[in-house]
Amino acid sequence: KFESSLMYALYPDHVDLEKTKENTEWFAKNSVETSMELGKHMVQCALETLDKIIVEGDRESCILPGNAC
Repeated sequence: KFESSLMYALYPDHVDLEKTKENTEWFAKNSVETSMELGKHMVQCALETLDKIIVEGDRESCILPGNAC
């Protein structure tokens, strides 16, 4: 649901929600929970974190191993 929601928020014309109902693979079953709201929230969180790291120089916000930002 996370990957598909993110793609849905960024590229809504390229996500066919009807196809999520056809998923039978274990790793894709929760794609039926795809939502624009979740996708937009994920985009906003990513942008806020990047702002803290890049603009404000807040390396503590970096989630990469060893604060590799």
